[in-house]
Amino acid sequence: VSLNSAQARLSSDGMYHFVISNADPGVPNWLDTIGRKEAFMFLRCQGLRAGGIEEPAVARMPLRDVRKHLPGDEPVVTAQERFETLQRRRLAVYRRFF
Repeated sequence: VSLNSAQARLSSDGMYHFVISNADPGVPNWLDTIGRKEAFMFLRCQGLRAGGIEEPAVARMPLRDVRKHLPGDEPVVTAQERFETLQRRRLAVYRRFF
C-alpha cells in the first residue's frame, strides 16, 4: 500500500496527513492495512526546500477521533470516490507493468 506525491493530498495547513487503518476513515490519504497487524513504514522525502523538513509525528487513536486531528476543511471521501480512486491506481499499475 502506498501513496506517491501525485496521489497524496496536501492539506490546507501545508502538511500531508496519512491515516493508517484497516477501515476506511473517509479521508484522502488513507493507507489500508489490508488486515495486517504489523507492517514496515517507509517515508521518502525528496525535492523539498532546504530547512523545510520536519520530523514526522505519529499518533495512535480511535478511528472516530481522526477528524479532530485534521484541518477542518479536510474533505470527506465517499465510498464511491474511494472505489474510483482505487480503480485508477490499479489501472496505472497495470499499464506500467503489464
